[in-house]
Amino acid sequence: MKVTVDAIELKLALRRLQPARRYKSMQEDKVMATAGGTALVLTGTLDSSASVTATVLQAGTAAIPLEQAIRLLGTYRKASTITIRKEADGLYFDKLRFPV
Repeated sequence: MKVTVDAIELKLALRRLQPARRYKSMQEDKVMATAGGTALVLTGTLDSSASVTATVLQAGTAAIPLEQAIRLLGTYRKASTITIRKEADGLYFDKLRFPV
């Protein structure tokens, strides 16, 4: 999987997948991201989902660590894009690697 997406839009979509504070015990540690067509579809285990417009360079599926990704995307400025790619040794957000 290889996709380019707006960083702020992705961060907002991931935040929507987080449960409210009182349901923190139901927090998911990872969400599934499926890239295809012109969208990146995020699916949680609690029947929650979100979709983000993206430039898909290679279709595929990957597990994204929810909390770490939200913290990382909070460091990006408005109108900045991020490239997410899945390789054998991990999931890369630009140059930062999350272990699989």
